[in-house]
Amino acid sequence: MLRAEGLQVEIHDDHYPGAEKPPDHVWLQMAAEHGWVAVSHDANIRHTSRSRTAIVDFTVRLIVVKGQVRTLDLAKNFLRTYPAIRRFVLDHPGPWIAKLYRNPHDPARPGRIEAWYEP
Repeated sequence: MLRAEGLQVEIHDDHYPGAEKPPDHVWLQMAAEHGWVAVSHDANIRHTSRSRTAIVDFTVRLIVVKGQVRTLDLAKNFLRTYPAIRRFVLDHPGPWIAKLYRNPHDPARPGRIEAWYEP
């Protein structure tokens, strides 16, 4: 687990160690049961019926991080955009999927978060 500026991050592999990873609907359910906001880089996650069903049934809140850059750059964008992410989470009780974008004009500035799927 990592903590930074009031942000607590749970690492997927800490909860599911080993070579075999559970299907998305399993870890999405766990995240929802703990009241966590799930984060993924898999833009296709909403297209799997079991994942979509889990999002609705368990009131999952999921942020899909967009961008074909290094993981470190995606993480930096997440931290830069955290105030907007926090407002979004507080304003949207769930279930939902939101996309987190990097700033296309200046990657050193905060990106944006927007709703993508709200059943």
